[in-house]
Amino acid sequence: MAAEGSPLSLYGDGSSERDYTYVGDAADAVAAALEWTGVGEAGAEPFNIGTGRGTRLDRLVALLAESLGTRPTVVTGRVHPADAARTRADVTRARRALGWAPKVELELGIGEFVRWYEVVYGYEALAAS
Repeated sequence: MAAEGSPLSLYGDGSSERDYTYVGDAADAVAAALEWTGVGEAGAEPFNIGTGRGTRLDRLVALLAESLGTRPTVVTGRVHPADAARTRADVTRARRALGWAPKVELELGIGEFVRWYEVVYGYEALAAS
């Protein structure tokens, strides 16, 4: 793992984008959806949960490395042919029907995750994973 200096394998050149969402925001969305089902005439309506913004994989790696205080060696590999280059959630329905919106920016969420992991599992476990 990057925390212990092991090489970090990436598939592709790091330019793929994903909509990384803070777990607390996702939990808030689930709670809002549960509340929504108990009010009025809730049907089977899908909701996309995310930030609506894509973040490059190489940016995510840089944020994690910064939060961990490491400089990982990145080894790139081939992209799987079925992998989408970019994904982003359209949260329009969730905003409208649930009154939900993400609150935690990626940079803050990464730092919170690293602090939580260190508290729950200890830095030794983080470095060993």
